[in-house]
Amino acid sequence: MGQLQRSGSGLSRDSGDNFDPVAIADRSEPFSMERHGSYVSLRWREGVTVTLADVVRSEKVLAELTRGARLGLAVYVRKVVRIDPEAREAIKQGDVSPRIALIGSDPVDAVVAAFAHQSVTETRYFEHEEEAFAWLNQEQTDD
Repeated sequence: MGQLQRSGSGLSRDSGDNFDPVAIADRSEPFSMERHGSYVSLRWREGVTVTLADVVRSEKVLAELTRGARLGLAVYVRKVVRIDPEAREAIKQGDVSPRIALIGSDPVDAVVAAFAHQSVTETRYFEHEEEAFAWLNQEQTDD
């Protein structure tokens, strides 16, 4: 299988036409992303302030990584300093996933993620990733 590489426009393949990208980790991005079968994890880098441009970029990378499949999304907000108002609005109005699990580790992370209850996408906050993954893998009718 070929290696995942970055190009100016995003993900690229280094060989073969059936390469299925499974991860993106580029130090120039404020996030990393990885596909785990039925869901994708998005990890915001520690200390980042998430901007509208960051959200738009993450949505483009998500579309490239999933090739348009609608998968659950585990978003790590641990140690995110702030999410700009424009970024919060884009996240609330975004429809990139059937479910979003926000994963934090303390009350500060919960406050940073509190706006998400207003999202058009079913969204929940978790402090334990195992619970988040279990919820993402449930049938949506199980709620």
